[in-house]
Amino acid sequence: DTESMTSSLSCLQNKTTEELFYASSLIVPLTGGYFLDYAPTIDGVEATTHPWISLSQGIIADKPLLYGFNRDEGAAFTTLLPNATEQDLIQYWQDGGFTTQDEIDTMLSIYIDNMEYPIEPLGYSKYWWASSRSTGDIDFSCPAKYT
Repeated sequence: DTESMTSSLSCLQNKTTEELFYASSLIVPLTGGYFLDYAPTIDGVEATTHPWISLSQGIIADKPLLYGFNRDEGAAFTTLLPNATEQDLIQYWQDGGFTTQDEIDTMLSIYIDNMEYPIEPLGYSKYWWASSRSTGDIDFSCPAKYT
């Protein structure tokens, strides 16, 4: 209902950044780890149906679309220190729900093996970069299935 939405919006607008960030940290993800679980939502306002349905029915604006994401989007969300070690990274992933050795090995092969990160002049370890990139890939890539 509109009244409760207005009340919720007003409440959120009166919160400080610190209050909002703290509150968001209390949300327990469905994965049981630190990674976020979300995807686009049909809200009846901005999105009235799934974009693929609109496209298939020809009810979509003929406008250019920028589609993609930033590979370093996770940098603001990783909790590792810049001088993180491999063990820190593994613990980070385990805390995020990657608990088997096969999962950890796969993550290492994707984010560490044969990867080059801009270590200098920033001074961030490759393990910090791997946490940043994996966080971005996991939290900001929303898989979608059209059936």
